[in-house]
Amino acid sequence: MALTLDGTLGLIAPAANIAGTLLVNNAAALTTAAPQSGGVIQTIQTYSTTQISTSSSSFVTSGIALSITPKFSTSKILVHMCLGRVSGTNSVVFRILRNSSLYLSGDAAGSRPQLHTAEANQGRDANHTGQCMFMYFDSPASTSSQTYQVQVRPEGTYFGLNRSQNDSDGNNSYNGRASSTLILMEIAQ
Repeated sequence: MALTLDGTLGLIAPAANIAGTLLVNNAAALTTAAPQSGGVIQTIQTYSTTQISTSSSSFVTSGIALSITPKFSTSKILVHMCLGRVSGTNSVVFRILRNSSLYLSGDAAGSRPQLHTAEANQGRDANHTGQCMFMYFDSPASTSSQTYQVQVRPEGTYFGLNRSQNDSDGNNSYNGRASSTLILMEIAQ
């Protein structure tokens, strides 16, 4: 027996327990056994309020990482990164690694860094910060666990995440702290 949505604001529920299938008003079945193309199979998120800072001139781990095990090798993974507060004395660049390897980044050219996105802090003081978001579809073609990790590389002498550079105590908005998220969604193909 199936649970049916009849197109109104209510549900028509059977008297017995159900398992396996949900029918929508056009009678299309939503199931994780054979999902429809474009359907979301699973969604996971990590949330960080950790305050980090670095003065490294190389890519370093931000501490934001998340693993997902795709149910189908044909699925795509929608990767969505949102860094709530980015500060630095100059530009800051970011990249997302999958299983310690770089995918879908800018082209390699000479000694230029390959990255996914950047935030420029030029012309602002150490208290005023930006936000950085990036989203892309990845195709791991696997049902093994996939780990996505955000890396950062400051251009200049300092980088801060979820805080201003000075991180001064005070009730001004520029002293506020923020959070960052990484969301992974498995999408059926």
